[in-house]
Parts: sequence; structure tokens; C-alpha cells
Amino acid sequence: MTHFKRKALAMLAGILLTFNASANADSGVLFYPATGDGKHASAVMLHGYSCIDDCMPAFKRYADMLNAQGLDVYFVKYYDDSDRRALADGTLDQGPAYAARFKKWTGHVRAAIHNVKAQPRSDGHVALLGFSQGGRLAIASAANNPDVQALVGVYAAFPRTAELDADITALPPTLLLHGSGDTVVPLADGEAAYAQAQALGAAQELVVYPGEGHGFDFSEKGKAAIDARQRVVAFVQRQLK
Repeated sequence: MTHFKRKALAMLAGILLTFNASANADSGVLFYPATGDGKHASAVMLHGYSCIDDCMPAFKRYADMLNAQGLDVYFVKYYDDSDRRALADGTLDQGPAYAARFKKWTGHVRAAIHNVKAQPRSDGHVALLGFSQGGRLAIASAANNPDVQALVGVYAAFPRTAELDADITALPPTLLLHGSGDTVVPLADGEAAYAQAQALGAAQELVVYPGEGHGFDFSEKGKAAIDARQRVVAFVQRQLK
């Protein structure tokens, strides 16, 4: 079985978990454990297209709130060296290679979820939370996947057919959050994702924040951001209890 190699990570007090000894230092999973021994439910978080390290304070706010409710949090850094090079030269999302990358990321996330559930601390319950591209990836990774009990997509579109290895026939209970002023992932994309979840029969909810743009929930003190984080934590708690 694939194992995690642990080492301390200074940034934001996370612990870096890598899938094997050959994994490079910028990949892997940042682990934010809840306090206390015993079994814990888990939340797996996925970053978006480009704001990763610079957005860690915002991701950490989510992690802190989930930790406070007794959940272990795993932040998956799903890019490898080739992805980071493509991101740096502006070609990551261009051409047919993107769909192949997306399928690779989906496999990486599914493997991470499998390993999370195998951890001695895990009670077997997992929520998957993704932002923007990571939200679309969360949908793909949770699709037809009994290892995921709750799905959250923040300003997320539904995966494209070319990005999937198989048709999506089932999703776990799903919460979607979107700002009506989003010009990166328009609200229409979030509404389409909601309609797709409805068609699949998943228990779902779409919360629209009037006038808010892409990344609105990354504000530390914004009213909509605070509400979004609270909704996410409450939803995850309900689904994983």
C-alpha cells in the first residue's frame, strides 16, 4: 500500500505528506490535524489554477475552522514539476494536453483520498472541498466515488466530457458557492453545475452571493467570506456526522 512520508513543514504549521520517496518537495499533501487522539473525519482541500502558496492564509482559515470542529484537513498540492513549468510559461490550460493533465490530477486526488481513509486517525468519512479549477476537479474526483461523503465546490464549473475517464452517474451531497459578479468562472457555469447535480439526483444546494467576484471567500473579514466559510463548515459537519 502506498505510504506517506512525513516531514515538518514550516509554512503555516502544516505537515507535508508525500506519496513516496520520489515525490518532489513541492507536491504532496499538507496535513492540518485536529486536536485530540482517536478517530476523526477528514476534509480534503484542492487549490485552484494559480493561487496556491500565496493563498495559503485563506486556505488555512478554512482549515482552522474545520479543525475546530474536530476534522483533520488535508490540502492536496496536485501539480507536479511539468504542471508548474506549464503554469509558469502560460500553457497549462492550453490545448488537448490540459484534459490529459486534468485526468492525471483526478487520479492523484483519488489516490490521496484513498490514503487519507487508510490513516489510523481516520474514521472513514471524507469531505472534498475545491476552489475554482479545484472545484471542478473535486466534482470529477467525487464522481461515482463511494469514498467521498460530501462535496463542496466554490466558484466551480462542471467538468468537461474530455476531462473525464467515465460519465458521471453519481455525486455525494453537494454544496456550491458562487458570486454573481464572478468574471473568471461566471455564475452561469455554477448554475449549470448545480443543474447537473440535480439531474444526477444528488442532494445539493447552490448559494449565490450578490455582486461578489472570484475568490470572494478569501477575504479575512468580508461579510460574504465569513458566511461562506461558516456554510462550508456547517455543511461538512452535517454530512459527516
